[in-house]
Amino acid sequence: MRKLIFICLFINFSYINLAQWIQQKDFLPKLGPGRKIDACDTMHAILYGDLPNNQGMFITRDGGKTWNPIIIPEGRVIDLSIVNKDYIWYVTNNNVYHSYDGGLSWSLQKSFNLQLIYLKMFNLYEGIIVSDADPNTKIPLILRTANGGIGHNGWLNECNQSIGSATRWQRTQFLDFSTGFYFAAINDSKLYKTKDKGKTWNNINFFSYAMLIKFYNENIGLILANNYPDPYKLYRTFDGGATWDSSFTNFTAWPGDFEFLPGEHNKVWYVDTQSLFYSSNFGKTWNEHKLLQGNLNGRDLVFVDNKHGWLLCDDGKVFYTNNNGGLISEVHLNDDMELPNSIMLFQNYPNPFNPTTRITYSLPENSFVSLKIYDILGREIKSLIASEIVAGNHSIEWNGSDNFGNKVASGTYIYKFSVGTFFSVKKMLLIK
Repeated sequence: MRKLIFICLFINFSYINLAQWIQQKDFLPKLGPGRKIDACDTMHAILYGDLPNNQGMFITRDGGKTWNPIIIPEGRVIDLSIVNKDYIWYVTNNNVYHSYDGGLSWSLQKSFNLQLIYLKMFNLYEGIIVSDADPNTKIPLILRTANGGIGHNGWLNECNQSIGSATRWQRTQFLDFSTGFYFAAINDSKLYKTKDKGKTWNNINFFSYAMLIKFYNENIGLILANNYPDPYKLYRTFDGGATWDSSFTNFTAWPGDFEFLPGEHNKVWYVDTQSLFYSSNFGKTWNEHKLLQGNLNGRDLVFVDNKHGWLLCDDGKVFYTNNNGGLISEVHLNDDMELPNSIMLFQNYPNPFNPTTRITYSLPENSFVSLKIYDILGREIKSLIASEIVAGNHSIEWNGSDNFGNKVASGTYIYKFSVGTFFSVKKMLLIK
């Protein structure tokens, strides 16, 4: 009877405590390929996926609990940007559209002869649009606005330099109104940087074929490069591209997006058409987060802070997290650090894991702590802690062995953390 009660408690608490990436169902139709997603805060996000009628734009105003369709004047959206709950921009192959009322009405701001591939609005007034290069001159449009794109001169071209075509939004990025990066995939396969709103571009020391670029700031960045027939190669820079280190990856699927957590360059998510991955050390190592059986078909990621983010996939699948996928930062202690003000148990990391994982917890005062691991039937596998622990932030590693030193099998395991009358239960997955 006690075992049955424990299992029921686990099921209840796992639903509450183990929210990581939650699929937001029932409000989105079965879209075709997912194109883009953007968010301006924890409640408001907008996405586009292909539908036969060239619609496919949806907005949430309640953190993804519901998604409502937005009727747009032209489909086949290439990129989009939401600044607040009312102000939205999007680009198609050749046109720029704007809404000031949350998508209820739209105005065509300007049309261009070249293929548009990238849009970023930094606020209500300042933004950048990038196009592919003219096939004859090899000069792209680097369009800027300082007035929200209003009027005949709302979008002005700043580039007269022959730098080739990036071909997709994953190869161009503007960090702010002045600083941007651009990889010319066609013509010269070079990486460029601008610091003057796209007027002039300087070649950066990079000699591989980039598939995806993402910079945290003008010095720190990642590039995923083609390494055919082997998996993609990852390049990292800490000095704006003057030097790079590189490492081999296991990534073989079509790249979607890198997304740094705001304020934390070491923590970065990566999604491709196969799966979702997380690194806590700026890409040195990656842990896979398996969200679906089969391929994920992930396309785009956005985080509005270091906890809240959305992931857009094909077929109308959207995932949301309000706790950075259930992960926690490593806790660094120092002598004058304030003690925690509550008892807390955090999700183990990595999860899934092989062969070891680490469990972190917080104590506001000296306490007797019990931390035990059970199998899915409620049988005790390992007692990790059964002793008095001083106040502070602590972590302990589990190496996948039982109380007798034997390695346990792959599968789901439960860990129960008890301090006095407080207890918390979470689950973890061992994969061999």
